[in-house]
Amino acid sequence: MRRLVPDLNQQRPDENHCANAQGDLFAAGGWPEAAVEAVAISVSLSPKDLDDAALLAAVPYAKLGDCEMLSAELVERRLAAAAPALEALCRRFRGFGRTHPVREQIIALNTLAALGGAASSAAVTRLVAEGIIERPGLRTAFTAAAVLKARLPADIVLAALGDAEPAMRALACQCARFWPQAAPRLLELLHDLHEDVANAAAVTLGGMGRREAMSRLMRLIETAPSAKALDALVTIADDNCFVLLGRIAQTNPELRPMLCEALTDVDHPVVIAVLRHLKKI
Repeated sequence: MRRLVPDLNQQRPDENHCANAQGDLFAAGGWPEAAVEAVAISVSLSPKDLDDAALLAAVPYAKLGDCEMLSAELVERRLAAAAPALEALCRRFRGFGRTHPVREQIIALNTLAALGGAASSAAVTRLVAEGIIERPGLRTAFTAAAVLKARLPADIVLAALGDAEPAMRALACQCARFWPQAAPRLLELLHDLHEDVANAAAVTLGGMGRREAMSRLMRLIETAPSAKALDALVTIADDNCFVLLGRIAQTNPELRPMLCEALTDVDHPVVIAVLRHLKKI
């Protein structure tokens, strides 16, 4: 198995790659010792030729052209242990990305989301909380946070709920589940002019037990049903709502399995009667 030494003429972060200070790209210090000892991937060597340790060692210092190949291999191997290396890759570009997303950070964030797990969730939380990901890359970071159910800081989430971009507001709604203080703003977003935002707010409010979201969630189930919307609705549903869900399941065979699954663990007399009726169909 070949091991390659990085190009020493390229500036890299100091050996504590999680340092907060942005390095000078034009300094003559060269690579730190840790980077010199790491395995680098060249165009002539496939990531598939590396063992897990060598693959992980290459990630923090990867060039843009190698990031996608490395990340794809990490996902294929399901290497949950890659979270620190991917976080280090993002930290390499601290202070960049103020005018456009940093491609290496975007690849790393998407890979963290694909790998899943507590370590990936914690990594994304730190990257957002510490400002490692600049504004242009925040949509990808919030997307990863939503997938990973990461507990982003309340102040950052609350600020994003008022973002000018609808996509960011919708993502912020998904990340607001942990923060009850976000409920007033989420209630306002139920009336957002953009459906994606209003629907995301309704799902989160339903999960918080807020019945104000019931009518929108019912409408969402009828027009664009999803397991998340159903779970949120079941959390706040009353007798009439359960009956309506039963009627929807009766007239919509394609939706019936999802509805039945969402209602299975609900210990409620009306739900038990509805499920009993659906099983006879």
